[in-house]
Amino acid sequence: PLRSHHLDPCEIGETRQLRVYGKFSDGVERDITSTSLGTEYILYPGQPLNTEIIRVDAEGKVTAMNSGHRSIVITHKDYSGNAISVMVEVQ
Repeated sequence: PLRSHHLDPCEIGETRQLRVYGKFSDGVERDITSTSLGTEYILYPGQPLNTEIIRVDAEGKVTAMNSGHRSIVITHKDYSGNAISVMVEVQ
């Protein structure tokens, strides 16, 4: 399964690193944060990765742009049908 960690509330202008891990068939959990490894970040609901509240880059860096909150849905090519969601709050 996929897993990520909780992000504490961010201040406007702050950048945080999101980490995504996947447990593979060999039983080893690996860091699969980068989109080059098959991970995809989708802002919910259906928002592009650059919005008025946060931005998320291909390496999982989240930048706080304005006050509010936004969910990031995370999927991976090897985990079809298994998505996780991380809520980001900007104060």
